[in-house]
Amino acid sequence: MGKEKNFYILFFSFFISINSLWAQCPGLSAGTHTLCDPALSTISLVHSGNVDFNFTRFNEINGGIVQSGSTQIRIKTKNNPSSTCQWKLVMYVSNFSGTTSPTDWSNQVSYGSAAVGVIPQLDLLEIRVDNFCHTASNSGIWQRFSALNGASLDIINSAILTPAGTCLSQVNGAGDFSSNYGEYNFTVDYRIIPGYSKKPGIYSIKIIFCLSEM
Repeated sequence: MGKEKNFYILFFSFFISINSLWAQCPGLSAGTHTLCDPALSTISLVHSGNVDFNFTRFNEINGGIVQSGSTQIRIKTKNNPSSTCQWKLVMYVSNFSGTTSPTDWSNQVSYGSAAVGVIPQLDLLEIRVDNFCHTASNSGIWQRFSALNGASLDIINSAILTPAGTCLSQVNGAGDFSSNYGEYNFTVDYRIIPGYSKKPGIYSIKIIFCLSEM
C-alpha cells in the first residue's frame, strides 16, 4: 500500500487571467462604454498568474489543500463625463476546450492505466472571495463553478448602484483601491479536495476575472 501511494500523483495547475479591455468580457461588445471611462477603468492582478496544487500524500489527497490569498484583484473605475459608472466583476472557468470534455479539467499527462480513476470535473475547484468590507457576493463562502466550460460566478453584480465609501455589500460605483482599499481590493482563496477516485495525472484550467459595465 505504501508503494502504491507514492505513485499516486495528482497535479492541478490553473492560470489566472484578467480582462482589462472591457469589450473582451462575455456579453459586451466594443463601443458600448457609456457609463465608465474605459481608459481609466482597470482591473489588475497583484500576484503571479499561476496557481499550482501538487498532491502526493494521503492526507493531502483525502483532506485537500488550500491556497490562501493566492490571487489579489484590484479595481479602479472612473465615470465617463456626465455619466455614473456602475460595474460588475465576474469570474469564468475555461478548460481550453478542444478534445477536452466540456465538463472536465484539461488532462495534460496521465499516470498508470487509463482505466483507473476518473477525470476530475470543473466543479472540483472551490473558490472563496472576500475583502475588508465584505462587498463580494457570497463573501467569505466557498463556492464551486458548475461543471461546464465557460461557467461563471459573480463577485460583484447588482442592478442597484452602491457608491464607494459606504463599505456595504456590492459596492459598484466609481472608485479605486488606493482610496477605497477595503472595497476595491479582493483576495481570492482556492481549495481542492481530490480524493482517491480521481485518475492520477496533470490537469489544468484557466480562471478569468472580467470587469465590465452593468
